[in-house]
Amino acid sequence: MNSFFQPVWVLVKKEFKIEFRSRVAINGLLLFVFVSVALVNFSVGYMKLQVPIFFGLIWLCLFFSSMYGLSRTFVAEADQGTSDFLRQLARPSQIFLSKLIFNLVLSMLIAVVLFFSFFFFFEAPEIKWAYFIAGLFLGAIAIASTTTFLASIVSQADSKGALFPVLSFPLMIPLIMTLVTWTKNCVSEDTISALWEPFSVLIAFIGVTTTASILLFDYIWD
Repeated sequence: MNSFFQPVWVLVKKEFKIEFRSRVAINGLLLFVFVSVALVNFSVGYMKLQVPIFFGLIWLCLFFSSMYGLSRTFVAEADQGTSDFLRQLARPSQIFLSKLIFNLVLSMLIAVVLFFSFFFFFEAPEIKWAYFIAGLFLGAIAIASTTTFLASIVSQADSKGALFPVLSFPLMIPLIMTLVTWTKNCVSEDTISALWEPFSVLIAFIGVTTTASILLFDYIWD
């Protein structure tokens, strides 16, 4: 088991070292998030939004931020011609897990920054925050697992920038709809019972996408 995860850990450290040297993804993501929230604020003003609108805007910004920041996971290797070296360094499943962990951290970063940005610009509505934060992190995990696999497909194509949103749309829209349902149910009197269905959908979505990605990545990467 340790022999399997050791290359994963090495690749994860490599991803973060490269990112901290260039800071392309982090700076771009933070700028995109702040611009998105600021534009929403300029549009609606300093007003208390209703629960569906407030959290729907959060999920919408999370979706587009992920489309912007998580699509280039495998593009660097494809552009620099280092894919063959990466194949020699680790197995496909280890490469995918390292990319998934890196995207997961970025996705969590997006979620946290969005969360506090909306609190800064808007008056937060009444909601059971513990349940919402749980849904926020589950949503970030689901987005990371989906975008990592789609990024591996897009990296093999010629038109990388245009293809990623097209592939992401049919997978991400049901996920965003489930997250919006989760948010609406966070104001229910019987919150645990109301959240059981979207929770089951999110867990199933994460399990299916992650398992299918690991199984199919061998064929895509080779």
